[in-house]
Amino acid sequence: MDSRGQGRSTSSAASITYHLMMTDVVGTLDYLGINRVHIVGWSDGAIVGFNLAINYPNKVISLFAFAANYIISGVKEIDADREEAIYRNQLDTMSLWIPQAGELILPRTSHFHFLQDPNTFTATLRQFMVGAMPLKNDQID
Repeated sequence: MDSRGQGRSTSSAASITYHLMMTDVVGTLDYLGINRVHIVGWSDGAIVGFNLAINYPNKVISLFAFAANYIISGVKEIDADREEAIYRNQLDTMSLWIPQAGELILPRTSHFHFLQDPNTFTATLRQFMVGAMPLKNDQID
């Protein structure tokens, strides 16, 4: 889903925060009657996914977070018209915070890898989803 004020979503007078975007996701899931989900988040969507996993762990089966960070200060643009820097410190730290987390850095990628090399990105996501599928006694509601 698009976050409020982004993509094809309508604008809002509300001050947009990651917490607000997370509550939008929870509200949408509740409205649709969806109890538990796999989340694929890119950039801000990955940060919203982290917030959802921390605040509503019973709703999250798995989280595939791509191009996320938790502190934006210190991130410097490098050739901003083409590439972005990966702030490696944050990736290592985030993977330590999450039980059973994995960390994968795809070679020769940028923040927009899913657009630059959709085949590799999709294959990586599929591999993750196969490992994230629920066991027989842990079915999706």
